[in-house]
Amino acid sequence: IVSMGAIRMHGGRIVLGETLERMVSPETALSTESVLVHGITPSECADKPSIGSVLGELEQFCAGSVLVGHFLSLDLAVLNRERRKASCSPLGNPAVDTWRLHQWIRQQTDPAARDYGDDSERDLFAIARKQYIPVSNAHNALGDAFITAQLFQRFLRTLPQLGVRTLKELLK
Repeated sequence: IVSMGAIRMHGGRIVLGETLERMVSPETALSTESVLVHGITPSECADKPSIGSVLGELEQFCAGSVLVGHFLSLDLAVLNRERRKASCSPLGNPAVDTWRLHQWIRQQTDPAARDYGDDSERDLFAIARKQYIPVSNAHNALGDAFITAQLFQRFLRTLPQLGVRTLKELLK
């Protein structure tokens, strides 16, 4: 982990003034591939705090919220592994994975599901582009969170037409 980013949503509205962005000093040396993907160099994160010291900020930011992410199980596995190392319990927030939600929408026969792409579009940025969401700051944690929030907004507009009208129905 070299950075964390989160953005708050209230209902279907993105709250741009309520974000969390932290760079952390990674436990292992950054590879060339990592630098190319994230655009974060070793010198940029060398003097940053450890992941263990910022986990509490993330927990506080997310308290009482539904977590939304793309391939979220991967992020939660890494975060919860770090939380266990820091003697913290796993995050217990309800969660929605935009990839799984995208797959579910695509399987629906309603015309509202028509423009959700095909199986070849798996990554966040390809799906976002299909929904006319501009992709910039790719693989920057806060930028990815913003793109994910916009994608989730698009899905929220479609869900009522597919019979999903409440948070309980969405989480099911």
